[in-house]
Amino acid sequence: QNETTLCTMPTTTATAHTTPLASKQTVTDSLTQPKIINGTVDEQNVYRNRFYRPGRVLDSNIIIENGGITRNLAARAKEYIPAKCHEAKNYIIVDEIVDKLYGDLVLQELNKGGIETYKIVVPADAVDESGNPSAERHKTLQVFSDCADQILQSGITKTSAIISLGGGVVNNL
Repeated sequence: QNETTLCTMPTTTATAHTTPLASKQTVTDSLTQPKIINGTVDEQNVYRNRFYRPGRVLDSNIIIENGGITRNLAARAKEYIPAKCHEAKNYIIVDEIVDKLYGDLVLQELNKGGIETYKIVVPADAVDESGNPSAERHKTLQVFSDCADQILQSGITKTSAIISLGGGVVNNL
């Protein structure tokens, strides 16, 4: 599976750190975290990095762009979406809250950029029991099944991409 994580970055610089394992913990090869790789900033001030595990299927690109990804999304759609997905039907999974903010814009820009893309919206609560917006209670087998049914009815191939727009529950689905 090849994933691309697209993030918005404020003008401040983000840093990452790792916490060493306690001396009594052991980690098997299957749980070993990817090696830290230094990222780069290109001439357009876009930070790029990736993580992967050699010999494993997971290979993720990380792209952080000042001003947000929607600013140049149509022009960069084929850069953000893996090449093997360019000729396939692709799907955005987004919750109702993020959809109101970015769903149609991201969908239109990806399609304008030459990536055939469809959108599937999952339920979210404007306010949950903690007083915050959340889709957590909708992380159910039924919601997953509904997403899968919509994708299967529309058509999917082994080169289709499923793009999570947002995070949390959408990524878990």
